[in-house]
Amino acid sequence: MHNILCYGDSNTWGVDTEKENKRIGYEKRWTQIMAGNLDKDYHVIEEGLPGRTTVFEDPFGYGRHGEKYFEIALLSHVPIDLLIVMLGTNDMKDIYNATAEDSAKGVERIIIKAKSLFSECFVNEFKILIVSPIQLSQPIDGNWYYGFSEKSVEKSKQLAEHYRRVAELHGCEFLDAAQYAKASVYDGVHIAGKDNERLGKEMAEKVKKILVNI
Repeated sequence: MHNILCYGDSNTWGVDTEKENKRIGYEKRWTQIMAGNLDKDYHVIEEGLPGRTTVFEDPFGYGRHGEKYFEIALLSHVPIDLLIVMLGTNDMKDIYNATAEDSAKGVERIIIKAKSLFSECFVNEFKILIVSPIQLSQPIDGNWYYGFSEKSVEKSKQLAEHYRRVAELHGCEFLDAAQYAKASVYDGVHIAGKDNERLGKEMAEKVKKILVNI
């Protein structure tokens, strides 16, 4: 059995962009669409938390610091064969004043911590897939939500190039989610409903290539 841990934010949790404060159905999330396109030897674990950042403390929400709570999340699910990290969207909020490069450095800290656990906690060695998140966009009603702004949109467009460098530096796999999914026109932040399917299928193909010899 191949265990896959998906560590992310609300775009892993599965926000329903058409129904406020609701979650899309289990079978409609990209994580489970990915699972459905893999065979029975794969087990997909969702570890998504709305508001989660890479390394920033949310003054309005407890436990959103991605690096700080990563070890707990990982050790709750070991052994795993593949870690998928898709974080950085919330880093683009104005309150953090972070650049795309800052976000990439945050992901790098999580990757370094993940690799340190191979020996420190006797965790089996696993593959790592870094996913740069979808790009933000201005909502159709012209209102900004969740603390984002036009500046956030521009910074989100720069994430992929910096994440790719981190992946190459640390020998990780890389995928740019923005190539397969767009933000909903309703809030400009979360994956548009139908794009969960497209992203999930693409992720499944990527996972098969990564774990083909394991």
